[in-house]
Amino acid sequence: MKIYLDDDRVTPDGYVRTYTVENTIDLIIKNNGNIEVVSLDNDLGLGLLEGREVMKWIEKQAYFNKLYPIPHLLIHSGNSVAVDEMARARFNAWKFWKGHGYSRLDFLNKEYK
Repeated sequence: MKIYLDDDRVTPDGYVRTYTVENTIDLIIKNNGNIEVVSLDNDLGLGLLEGREVMKWIEKQAYFNKLYPIPHLLIHSGNSVAVDEMARARFNAWKFWKGHGYSRLDFLNKEYK
């Protein structure tokens, strides 16, 4: 599965579109172990949680070993501050997954539904 969180860009072919942080996290939980890509925007609209919250959540789940690794964690936000924060969280998530014994190569070679 490929997940694309954004409020106004065109959804790339083959992706499931989400519009909110909550919906994105729910989809990740329901498809744990079968997610190839999560692509995140940050600024989702006035009054809504920001996309960086998804990456922070992924980082926390990786730390506690409650989420299978997601081989491609992409950031497509134009918000440079959020991009930096999300990139750090992505780096940490993979550091934690490696610490739990996962190899990124195993997930890059996996067949996804």
